[in-house]
Amino acid sequence: MPQKHILSNSKWAQRTFILSLLLCFSVSPAWSQLTQLYVTGTAIDSYKVYDGNYLSHVNTLGTLIGVADSDQVVLAAYAHYTDPSVGTGKTVFINYTISGPDAHKYLTPADDTMHADIIGRRLSVEGVQAASKTFDNTTTISLDSLGTLTGMLPADRGHVFHSMYASLISPDAGNRVPVVVHYVLYGSAVANYQAPTDDTIYAQVQPRTLTVSGVEVATSKVYDGTTYCQVTNNGTLDTTDIFPGDNVIYTISAAYRSANVNLLPTTPIILSFMSSNSNYAITDLTDTLFAKITPRPLTVTLPEVNPVKEYDGTNTAEVITPAVPTNLIGTDEVELITTAYFDDANAGTSKQVFAHYAIATFGSNYTTPADELVSTQGHIIMPTVLDTLNLATGEAITAMEQGFCQGSHVVLKYHVAQGEPSMYRLAFDANAQAQGFINTGWRLRSANDSIITIDIPLNCQQGKYDVEIFFINEAEVSTEGYTAHFTINLPKEYLVQVFDDVLSVDNTCLPGEVSRFSTYEWYHNGEKISETRPYHQELGGLTGEYFVRVDAGMASEALICPWNESMRVSTVLPKTVFVYPSPVVSNTQVKLQGFDENDHTLRMFNSYGVQVYETTFSGRVFNLDMNAMPQGTYMISVDGTTAKTIKL
Repeated sequence: MPQKHILSNSKWAQRTFILSLLLCFSVSPAWSQLTQLYVTGTAIDSYKVYDGNYLSHVNTLGTLIGVADSDQVVLAAYAHYTDPSVGTGKTVFINYTISGPDAHKYLTPADDTMHADIIGRRLSVEGVQAASKTFDNTTTISLDSLGTLTGMLPADRGHVFHSMYASLISPDAGNRVPVVVHYVLYGSAVANYQAPTDDTIYAQVQPRTLTVSGVEVATSKVYDGTTYCQVTNNGTLDTTDIFPGDNVIYTISAAYRSANVNLLPTTPIILSFMSSNSNYAITDLTDTLFAKITPRPLTVTLPEVNPVKEYDGTNTAEVITPAVPTNLIGTDEVELITTAYFDDANAGTSKQVFAHYAIATFGSNYTTPADELVSTQGHIIMPTVLDTLNLATGEAITAMEQGFCQGSHVVLKYHVAQGEPSMYRLAFDANAQAQGFINTGWRLRSANDSIITIDIPLNCQQGKYDVEIFFINEAEVSTEGYTAHFTINLPKEYLVQVFDDVLSVDNTCLPGEVSRFSTYEWYHNGEKISETRPYHQELGGLTGEYFVRVDAGMASEALICPWNESMRVSTVLPKTVFVYPSPVVSNTQVKLQGFDENDHTLRMFNSYGVQVYETTFSGRVFNLDMNAMPQGTYMISVDGTTAKTIKL
């Protein structure tokens, strides 16, 4: 702490001498009235950092003693060392001055002496850099730059210099190994300065490089989407540069430059080593080993191919669902084209059908799958060509002439000139549809059946109508429409039994008519008779079947449906096939409505119209076992006339 020091005897002697001189030159009586002032409690800083000057800092101005209460006197102090150099316990002079309105009444306090230190100025060094080195198991390190010494006073420049030495805190390798730097000052002005404090910088200590020889790798692999290459021989490590006591274990990995197929056996392999001791690194061997990547065999799902087609002179088959690649690597994309073909282009059955594959794009890393057999039941069929459809005949007059009656059926007969139609559908003209005839979907056709029957709506009016008939084969190739004309007769109710031996035509006139019919032509059991009246008498009683051709006006002829003495109103239910449950399961039940109890033939066809099952049963209920059938859509036919579509 700062201390106040008492003036020495020599100092008092000096002041006494000065005072005597003043008395010799001044005889004013006022001198004897001046009051001597004193100071107590003044303090200075105990030390300062060397700055090249004499000044010291008064940190506490003491208290002025001896001033009358009513006087105004101001005290000031100035402190300075005897010299500016570094040292301890150095003398500091304190000089006092007074001022103020009443300062002339007092004598200035005597100068004081104190002691304080001047400590050396701390210098610093900027820009020191350590050199990098290779691990050598020592902490020695060189410096690339000694840096610049800063903090000296301008007057001392060229008189203070620095030197240094550095060492690593650890000999181990690393990118930022701490380095402790020690500084030393020298020069003529060094006594006034302190050396820079120890500094910490960083250096790169690189691992010591070792080599491995004799490494071997697999010379090829199948494309797997990675650059991995199998190492078959890890080789031998050269331990010459390993320091005693150090242990180095290494692992090795190999990689292709690219994961893609490269059939050149000169493809360079990159070897990478991992050392268990971070102070040692093993040189990667690049472009010293070679291998190749072969394409990956592409596997695919089996495509769905239509095994049936109509003969067209080629062996091309239709692909319904193309194949899909199943063993692609990662996010690889391959555009696969699927085509199909028969083993030959000729019409026939039991043909082999093959799928063929081609990789269009993004497939250089894969090999194309070989052609696959997808079916041994291929069928190339001839196109369906039909003769002109004709109405069924067999009566004394043709069906076209005779016409058909309500509650019965229109019977159409046709002949297949070429091909194998498997189904048919009906499209009626607008007049027929207005009378209740309904267009149909595709219906199964028996291979030996050349007759189509059409139910006549009960309330159908007499007249002539058209129906267009289309056929389709197993290849789903449809014919053009064949048009048939048919006539619906007047209902048999127009023939009224008057007596046991008399039939009469109901000729009730409509409002405004004179007569409904104008001419009559009678037939008995299909033979024309001479009767032309609106009634006919059969001597001996009515027997057999009778019908009449009438003139219905507007040059329109019509037949009245036959009357038969034995006719009764029919209450027979329409023939219908029911299947439960639906969709069907492995075991399902077929129920018949409108059928008799006799034997029935059940046939089942797949979605291509190919028969896949046939059985005979009696009664109206049959348990159908579907366990052996693949999933799909099937059609069931009973007795070749009534069909039902089911889905498994």
